[in-house]
Parts: sequence; structure tokens; C-alpha cells
Amino acid sequence: MPSSPYSIIIEKMGTGDGTIKQDVDTATKDYNPLLILTAIPNTKSRFLRWEGNIHSSECYSSSTVIRVTLNAIKTCTAIFELIPNLFAITGKVQDNQSIGIANVAITTQTGRTTTTDIAGNFVLTDLISGDYLLTASKYSFSFTPTTTVVTINNSPATASTIWATEIFIDDLPRFTSQVVTKAILGETYRYDMVARDPDASETLTISALEKPSWLNLTTTGNGTAILTGNPPNTPTHYFVNLQVTNSKGKKTTQSYALLATPRSNTPPLFTSTPITQVIENHPYHYNLTVIDKESLPLTLSAIALPNWLNFNENMDGTATLTGTPQHSDIGIHLVSVQAQDAAGEYAIHTFNIAVAAQTYSLIINKIGNGTVTSTPEGIACGTKCQLDYPSGSLLNLTALPDTGFIFSGLSGDCNQTPLIMNKSLNCIVTFTKIDSTPNNPMPDNPIPSHPTDNATCENLKLVNISCNMQGKNLADVTIQSSGMISNGIFSGTVDNQG
Repeated sequence: MPSSPYSIIIEKMGTGDGTIKQDVDTATKDYNPLLILTAIPNTKSRFLRWEGNIHSSECYSSSTVIRVTLNAIKTCTAIFELIPNLFAITGKVQDNQSIGIANVAITTQTGRTTTTDIAGNFVLTDLISGDYLLTASKYSFSFTPTTTVVTINNSPATASTIWATEIFIDDLPRFTSQVVTKAILGETYRYDMVARDPDASETLTISALEKPSWLNLTTTGNGTAILTGNPPNTPTHYFVNLQVTNSKGKKTTQSYALLATPRSNTPPLFTSTPITQVIENHPYHYNLTVIDKESLPLTLSAIALPNWLNFNENMDGTATLTGTPQHSDIGIHLVSVQAQDAAGEYAIHTFNIAVAAQTYSLIINKIGNGTVTSTPEGIACGTKCQLDYPSGSLLNLTALPDTGFIFSGLSGDCNQTPLIMNKSLNCIVTFTKIDSTPNNPMPDNPIPSHPTDNATCENLKLVNISCNMQGKNLADVTIQSSGMISNGIFSGTVDNQG
């Protein structure tokens, strides 16, 4: 900065952000230098205007670049606005035979408009979240519904089908399809014809009154046909005259000039391979790359995205899809991205992302002889002592000792059931062999023996008898040396003193 008795204050305001580049015009004197200020918005922001204080009239401008003479204390403020997330509305217009209607104008209440393609599809892009009232219009057609409301809620939206009915003003058949007037040299030309009659019971026949010899006409059903072929490698014009005739002999023609020309511009080409699987609660990241043979500038945009996925264009022929799906997002999600070059050619990259449930492993380690099974079914240890379960699964384990063993308890990561599979678990199930040799000599006055009583065992917290629980549950129990329990399910705290 050249020496000057004055200073300049540069500020930024607004919902967005950016950087301010400051240069000095080298042709000015040091005492009152001329400053060149350039506002550069960040990727997610846009520049609105410059503002200044009472001494800074030069700062008031909508241009990103301003020139300010430093002859007073001045304040220049750059206003940036955060660019809202933009989304698309897709939809289709078709007749009662599910055939798409071309050249239908689709208009919103905000004045945005687009037209349907040859298949009846339409796309409205660069829309902020909100409600949109769509109206369809085309001469000699009526539409149901006459208007339809579509809500964008921070994700692309799809309009319900708009049904079209042609209003016939005479009793003649007519072509309703849009002609394809350009044939690209070296590529196959194709025009799918559709014709209609005011009387739906009429049989229609399509024929070619005049066409070049390299074009072939194939009828594909009542009122439909395909005109296809490969043009000679010479740029020229051809004349095509088609005719539709109903069973009463009434006729209508469709004539057009067909231009055979070299392709002056090729569509962009997606060169990246999509990532089509992700696990819930894990980040998804896919770098899209596109090339253009003519090296034209490219614009990438998202046509359809799930709510959890974010699209970011990098302004260099690449874009990034990132996001983390949640448990509620498990399933198949459609993704569609468009790349368009500066000449209008475009390519669409469509694929599905499958969001799978997070799984955790349950590992059973047995000590002693017995089997361990689970409810719901899965673990069958003996034979299957490790299995993966979806996140959040609830499992009850049943331990059944072999003859001569008793179940002594759970340990490791599994102190009690049910188990909640929110992490991988390594469980120890212990079966203890029954020692048939008495540990202590029989006292002179032995304690009277107790009969086997399942109901009593179920209610006792201190067990000193022998009982077969027959698969029933026993909770928070102490098993004395004189007690023995078989075929039971334990929960809570188990103190085995035997």
C-alpha cells in the first residue's frame, strides 16, 4: 500500500461469504492512490452489491470490481448472499393409452416454464424449496388435472402424471408425434410416429408417400410406426411425406424436410463409475467426472436425489455426491445427474444407491457341553456359533446343557438376555459337568431331601434342591452346593455355589 494519510475499511456483510482482492493502480500517485477492490464470492454464495459510508460514494455499485480513490477515510462493504439449495421437479404428460405427449408447455405460478420432450417427460430445474402450481397447455388439448401442486422440501420432487386428451375439431385422423428433422452422419436416424383418430374404434394405417431410399418404415401397431435408417455420408436435405389413413378412407399427411449433417457437437460423457452401495450411518462419497470432446464449458446439475444425499458442483467438469444415510433410509434410492455443455448438448447419468442395514457379529464361545440357540432363529451353537445381525436386533439366547452338565451362566459381552445388537458381541456360555461323587460325607443328621418341584424353583431365590426347569426362566438366583438346576434360562445375577 503506498503511503497515504487516509485509510480504508473493507467489510463483508450478508448471509453469504467471499473474499476481497485489493490492488493499487500503479499509475496513481502515492499520496492519493487509486485502489481496485474485487469481490469474489465463495462457491455457495453470490455477490449482490457494494455499499459505502458518507465519504465513500465510489463504493456504491453492483459491479464486483470498484475503483476507490483514497483521499478520505472510507468504508466499503461487500454484500454477499448465500445461494439457496436448488432442486428440480420432474414429471410426465401422457394420454389415456399411456403414450407421452410432446411439446406441452409446463408453467409455474412464478413464470418458470419448460416443454415436454418426445416421450412426454419434463424437467423444471434450479428451484428453491416451496410449493409450485404447475399448469399444462397445448393447442387442441385438455389436461387433467388442470393444475397440480408440487412441494419441494429440500429434495427433488416428482409431479403426479398429467393426463392429456386431444380435442378434435374435425373427423380426420392426424399425427400427434413431433418429427425428428435432423439425421447425424454416421449415426442411426429414428422417428417414432404416433397417430390418433377422433373415433377410437377406427383402424389407422401409416404409410410413406415420399422418403429417401435409406429410410425404412415399420408399422408397430394401430396408429404407430417407426422410420429409421443410416444416412449416406454426404450432407444434404431430404423430403419426407407421411400419411395416416383410417378405415373410412379419410387421410392426413405429415411432411417435413430432413437435414443430414455431421455432428457439430457431441454430448458430454460421464467417465466415472457410480458407487451403488452404502451402509446406514456410514458416509457416502462419489466423485463424478465428465468430459466434453469439444472442450466446451460444462454445467452439472442434480435431477433426482434422495433426501440424505447432497450434490456439489465443483465448476470444473466434476461434482461430488456426499451424505450419510440413516436407518430410516434403508432401501433403494434413485439418483439422476445431468451434464450440459455450452452448446446445449447434454447427457444424463442415472443409477441406484442401495442403503443396507448395519450388521454386527454375535460370537458364542462354549465352555462345557450343551447347545445355544437364539430367538429369532439364527444362532445354533453347536454348529453355528457366529452370525451377523442387523443393527438394533433383539435376541434371546437359550442354553440347553447336555446330559451330565448344567448351565452355569453367561459372561463376556453377554451378561443377560435379551441382547441388543448395537455392537459386535463376544459371549461365553458355560456348562458345568455334574460331579456324581459327593463333595462332603453324609452328616449324622442329614437335611431331609426335597422333592423336585419346578414351581418351587421358579419362586425361590435360594435353591438347595434339584429340579428340571423345562425351559422356564429363573432370575436373580443363588444356587447352593446342595442344589442343581437343569434345562433353565437364566437372567439377572446368578451365584452358583455348587
